[in-house]
Amino acid sequence: MYFVIMAKIETSQLKPISKLPRNYKEYVTEAKNKGPVVFMTRSKPSVVLVDFNYWETLTDISQELEEKVALETIKKSEEEYTQGKAKKLRSLKNL
Repeated sequence: MYFVIMAKIETSQLKPISKLPRNYKEYVTEAKNKGPVVFMTRSKPSVVLVDFNYWETLTDISQELEEKVALETIKKSEEEYTQGKAKKLRSLKNL
């Protein structure tokens, strides 16, 4: 997910973190109106400032993906169990 998000960031949205204390109001406005603001430390992304609704959407998508993966894993486990591929353990030491 990180690389997909970074691909959508324009260079105009990259800011040096050293300027954050002086320009925080400007950056908050920019995050609300134009999208994520990426703060750079030593030419590497270190912090992202985003509008709350954007962050909430990302969180929802992440949770949905986690649930999907969990359900797929459960389904696969059930299939393996019905095929006799699962083995019963008396203890976790037997793993």
